[in-house]
Amino acid sequence: MLDNCLYGNYKFLYLSPERLQQDWIIERIKQLPINLIAIDEAHCVSQWGHDFRPAYLKIKNLKEAFPKIPFIALTGSANERVTKDIIENLTLQNPAIFKKSFFRENLGYHIAKTEDKLYKIQQILSKNKQSSIIMFAIENHVKKFLNNYKD
Repeated sequence: MLDNCLYGNYKFLYLSPERLQQDWIIERIKQLPINLIAIDEAHCVSQWGHDFRPAYLKIKNLKEAFPKIPFIALTGSANERVTKDIIENLTLQNPAIFKKSFFRENLGYHIAKTEDKLYKIQQILSKNKQSSIIMFAIENHVKKFLNNYKD
């Protein structure tokens, strides 16, 4: 994969923060013609970085390896406190902040308590023919259903 980037076959390389903790990965990507480092889901630096995804807190170490490469931190869910944490934890200097409302006409947020999660999933997917992201605690029978679900 990294060789393909080196020889120009790929223009975009997406790596998890956990992968960036491996020294050999950093040494290999130093050889690449990088012109931007984008941190996706940057709110994890603040909200989840301390326990769930601690590797997000180490992303700032990329600045030492790539001091002249611009950084961009992307998130769709950062309030003012989280934005401040992102700037501080990634040691961003005078960042430009582009912010819109959390309300987006193309997104719907719903919280539903249900005993029958499988039925609820079927209900959501049959009612909404567009792309959907459904988040909930998963039991094994629900995992089986999702693996076998055909649109």
